[in-house]
Amino acid sequence: MRKKQKTYLFGIDAGYNHCGITVFDPVKQKFVYSECIEPPHTKRETKAREAFEKCQYVSNSLLSIAERYKPSSIYVELPTGGSKSQNAIRGMAAASAIIASFSAIEAVKCKIVTPTMIKRLVKPKGAVEKEEVQDFVELVLEPYGFYYPNKKLGIREHIADAAAALVAGGAINFSVKNVAS
Repeated sequence: MRKKQKTYLFGIDAGYNHCGITVFDPVKQKFVYSECIEPPHTKRETKAREAFEKCQYVSNSLLSIAERYKPSSIYVELPTGGSKSQNAIRGMAAASAIIASFSAIEAVKCKIVTPTMIKRLVKPKGAVEKEEVQDFVELVLEPYGFYYPNKKLGIREHIADAAAALVAGGAINFSVKNVAS
C-alpha cells in the first residue's frame, strides 16, 4: 500500500481540555477540516490519572486526523505562563508534550506561535479580546473556506486560534486589500 503524501498544513491551538485544529490544503488554498477536540470530563481516582486520560484522548484524536490528512508541517499556538495554578501549569506542560510527541511521530516540523503573535494580527498594539480574534479570523480566512463547525463561543475560540496560528506562522499569506473588498 502506498503511503499518502504529506501535503497538509495543521494549525493547532494546543490544549488538553480543548485542542483546536484546522487543516489547510496549500495546493487548493482551502481549509478542509476544523474541530475542537474535547476529551470527556471523567472523574478518576487521581488528578494524574485524569490528566493522563485527557492527554491520551487528544493524542489519539490528532493521530486519527493525521491518518486522513497527512501533515507536512504544524503551526501551533502553545499555552504560555499566564496562570500560576497547579492545574494550569499541568495543562500547559501536557499540551506542550502532546504537540512535541505528535510532531515527532509524524516526523514533521513544528513552528511555535505565541498568543501575542496572534493578537498582533488583529492590532499591532493594545489589548485584543478573544472575540476580536475570532471575528478577524473569520473575515480574513473566509475566502480560503474557513468555517466554524460549531458556533459555541468556547469552541469557536480554539478553532480561531488554530487557524490564526497558520497565518501568524507565515503558512497563509493574505492581503488586507482582499479582506476589504
